[in-house]
Amino acid sequence: MKNIKNLLGRNYLKLCALIALALPIASHAVCGLMDKKVSFADGTSACLNEFSFLNVKGLMKSIPNESYSSKSKSHSSYAIAVTAEPMLCPFEQSMQWDWNGDDGRRAVNSCESKMTAAVQSLGKSTSVQNCKCEILIDNGKSKLTKPEFDQRTKQYERQIALGLKPIQVVEAQMKEQADKEAEVKRIAEAMKREDDRLIAMKERAEKEEAERKKNAPPTVFAMRRALIIGNDSYKYAEPLKNAREDARSMAAELKGFGYEVSLHLDQSQKSMQAALRDFREKVNAGDEVLFYFSGHAVEIDGKNFLTPVDTIGINQNQLADDSIDLKTAVLDPLTTKKVKLTLALVDACRDNPFLKTASTRSTAGSRGLAPTTPATGQLIVYSAGSGQTALDRLGPNDNDKNGVFTRVLLSEMKKNNVPIHQVIRNVRSEVVKLARSIGHDQVPAIYDQVDGDFYFKK
Repeated sequence: MKNIKNLLGRNYLKLCALIALALPIASHAVCGLMDKKVSFADGTSACLNEFSFLNVKGLMKSIPNESYSSKSKSHSSYAIAVTAEPMLCPFEQSMQWDWNGDDGRRAVNSCESKMTAAVQSLGKSTSVQNCKCEILIDNGKSKLTKPEFDQRTKQYERQIALGLKPIQVVEAQMKEQADKEAEVKRIAEAMKREDDRLIAMKERAEKEEAERKKNAPPTVFAMRRALIIGNDSYKYAEPLKNAREDARSMAAELKGFGYEVSLHLDQSQKSMQAALRDFREKVNAGDEVLFYFSGHAVEIDGKNFLTPVDTIGINQNQLADDSIDLKTAVLDPLTTKKVKLTLALVDACRDNPFLKTASTRSTAGSRGLAPTTPATGQLIVYSAGSGQTALDRLGPNDNDKNGVFTRVLLSEMKKNNVPIHQVIRNVRSEVVKLARSIGHDQVPAIYDQVDGDFYFKK
């Protein structure tokens, strides 16, 4: 036992030396004939084929069918330059290959060239601020230790696994940007051509308008007269809320259009007859006449009657006697006067207010006004068609001071150079749309026998 201890003591140092010599030898790789060996700063080595990230084909854009390892087999020297942060830097797999002499310098130059081009395209954003090129392997040697090399190359293995190819993304973005710029240029050129066309059209139109005004005969305006009646305060029927305000608004608007306006509110039968008589006496041949009535109106036996505020309507005959016949009392006398234009606007097609009495319910029309046949030169408009009622409001939250028909009419009348025919049709379209918005049918009735264009505002 003592001899064994002595033997071990004498050979201990030799044994440690052998172990120390054996360790570096074990860390040195034995590579195949065609495989390249990489030497590290810590004295260890490895075969190039051991690094999976170098065995992937397609890493080099110029040679997509060869890996780094296979490429190195045909060259006596090789260098691999990569960027410090491959997941952020904008080039293909962040790698470059070079050979023929000064491999490291050439590899770095190639790497930096692509980085510069990419940064110029993308801009020096936060994600590429730390990008720089470095040498991993130069002529088979690395300045890194084996653990440092392993740690560094894990970044590239992850990048390869994700299938990222930033330089191709850059090129795609450059193409996309070029396409966008080309499209912007095309649109700008098209807009300029359209602007030039519109300018030419405007200049031509202005020239034609100037020529037309130069040669046009002097404009002769006819005398404009308007009779406006608004009845709210009915004694024996349901009072209204908008009629007087509608009449006031219409009178104010027509005065601005050059009409001589006669305004009457809450008219009894006698005062209404007197207003019509006075108006007829003022009207002359060739005048442009407008009659506007807002209030209750009824249809009896195919005739339309405007009701004064004191109409009782106990039976059909009394209702007719106490009311104003629209045709015989208003329209026919104006035809006899040979006026140039008669525009009659009746905002009164509401439910028959006199249906509450038993004697009337079976004899008078239920709602709306009857169709009419205008004389030559007459344009008659009812705020609702036959069998329909006109809306005063568009529901409980409607705070407009005017009824639906009149508010739309007042708006359309203000438009310049629109013929009266078109104004009325515009009014009908808008009233229909507003009424349908609350589930109501109201289509203003238009009876037109006017030849020529007339304007509220020109």
